[in-house]
Amino acid sequence: MMGAGKTTIGRRLAADLRAQFFDMDSQIELLAGVDIPEIFAREGESGFRARESRVLQQCLATAQNVGLIVSTGGGVVTQATNRDLLRAAGLRTIYLHAHPSLLFTRLQHDRKRPLLQNDDPRGTIERLYASRDALYREVATDIIDVQGRPQHTVKCILQLISPRADS
Repeated sequence: MMGAGKTTIGRRLAADLRAQFFDMDSQIELLAGVDIPEIFAREGESGFRARESRVLQQCLATAQNVGLIVSTGGGVVTQATNRDLLRAAGLRTIYLHAHPSLLFTRLQHDRKRPLLQNDDPRGTIERLYASRDALYREVATDIIDVQGRPQHTVKCILQLISPRADS
């Protein structure tokens, strides 16, 4: 979900692992030459989702050949094609789970989230969570609750992905 910390955690995790970091939203903006709110304004959500699917395909092809930490957009799972791509890639996919109340606290003053620019951003977050949580779980190989600070989440992920001494 937006506000879960995908970019912040992804960057820190990549630094700790000495891996490359790839932020899909940043790549979409770079390729479009405008920011995401402008893409939504010009093309609507469907135009943005089409761009997102193209970038996901390219990203997953690269990730299979290179050590890469990827931050997807929060809505990437809304497209069945994207969920199929994520599952078929055979890569570790971590769902950074955050409760809607935490997401609202983090995002209540954020004016760069097109889906939250309405009279009821809290309700929007709750509806998005209700419609997306099962989709995230469908593609996730692992789920990490992100209640604390980003460095705590990174530590949890590192413990999760590190080979165990008893194996």
